[in-house]
Amino acid sequence: MRKRVTVVCRRGKHILLVARRESKWALPGEILKRGEKLSDAPLRELKEETRLSGRSARYLFQYRGSQKYHHVFICDISKRAKGRTSNEIAKCRWVHVEDVSRMTTSSPTKVIGRFLTTNGNKRQLRPQTFRRMTRLLSSGMPALMTACSMRLRFT
Repeated sequence: MRKRVTVVCRRGKHILLVARRESKWALPGEILKRGEKLSDAPLRELKEETRLSGRSARYLFQYRGSQKYHHVFICDISKRAKGRTSNEIAKCRWVHVEDVSRMTTSSPTKVIGRFLTTNGNKRQLRPQTFRRMTRLLSSGMPALMTACSMRLRFT
């Protein structure tokens, strides 16, 4: 299974979604390049797809989709930053994190969006909470999430 870097680009309570031509909305990201460090990929991808420069990206968790193994990172962006399309991406859009569930998105984006909505106001996500959340999210989906210690806060 191929490894994909997925970036939750956050600006307050909004996250950035991108879409290729004739495609569903998705979180920015791409397959990890050969020889590339996992820690270098999120900021490179964000810059390539949206022309945004993040200061740092923090690892959140791993998610196994039906075709790819997602390494999910979060990157905070200044409130004035505007994503712009690139040769890879046809559309960029800032979306309130709670609106992701009502949009036409890729399956992994829906799952990650639900996770962020449910856990976005928790100071610290404990492993048992994450396991319970994983069971709820993955019922009926070929999904497996594994947790790192994480701090998410949508303010």
